[in-house]
Amino acid sequence: MSFEVPKKLEREINRLVKNYPEKRSASLMVLHAMQDEFGHISPKAEKWAADKLELQPINIHELVTFYP
Repeated sequence: MSFEVPKKLEREINRLVKNYPEKRSASLMVLHAMQDEFGHISPKAEKWAADKLELQPINIHELVTFYP
C-alpha cells in the first residue's frame, strides 16, 4: 500500500520548500503541514517527506521523535 499526499498539500509543501535555500531547511515546516493535514506523522509520511526533501528517512524520523 502506497502513501498518497493530497494534491493541495503537495502544492503547499512545494511552495514551502521553495522558501528555503536548501530543501532540508524546510523539514519542520513540511512536517507541520503534514501533521495539520493528517493529525499525525506516520512512518510512510516520514518516508514521503524524506524523499521529497532528498534526505534519508532517519533524518526525518529523528525530527518527528525529538519534537513532541
